[in-house]
Amino acid sequence: MNGNGVVSSPGLNAITSIAGLREVFHRALLARPVSDGQVNWRRDHKLDLSQSLVIAQRVYRPFDGARHLGLSCEADIHRRLEEMFGKDDAGKQMAISLNSVHTDVRTLHGMSVKVTSNGFLFSLKYGDQHPTEFGSAWEETLAMSRSGETFVDTLDRAYRVYRCLVHGEANNCDAGDMHRFYKQDYVSDQIVALHEGAGAELSSPML
Repeated sequence: MNGNGVVSSPGLNAITSIAGLREVFHRALLARPVSDGQVNWRRDHKLDLSQSLVIAQRVYRPFDGARHLGLSCEADIHRRLEEMFGKDDAGKQMAISLNSVHTDVRTLHGMSVKVTSNGFLFSLKYGDQHPTEFGSAWEETLAMSRSGETFVDTLDRAYRVYRCLVHGEANNCDAGDMHRFYKQDYVSDQIVALHEGAGAELSSPML
């Protein structure tokens, strides 16, 4: 494995680098066997130049979609993030009130996402004035990573809650991660009423 042959090499040279270790290992795999020990080592580790060996290793794989969430490519994720974190909705009056004490306070300021020890946390900020003006503001958690969830899973839940609270979209969102500080059922009751109202509209006859 020194590269000089067993007969002409009186001893082994020390390995002093990763590159040197790689070179010696390649010789151990490819060199003509000169001892029973070398033959046995190759056999024990199933190493044969005429066969193939698959080594399990994590590798990067491009995102191929999460169609069960309505996401077919990375561009779909980008569009959702742009909608939630863009400036178009800033200052918009939200369809759902989040503050049971100040029920008329529903001016959207914007969204944020944080990386925590448990995963990702999506929050919505709102207040009594336009975000460019001075006023009071509150922050509400929309979704946080649950056990076994990927970023895409948490993003999807946050996006659906966002669409419901801000745009009044009856989408059967999962708002279980929201912290209702003032009154536990205040937000959920509005979401249920929104869904029931949408159901009534769908079932009513067309004029």
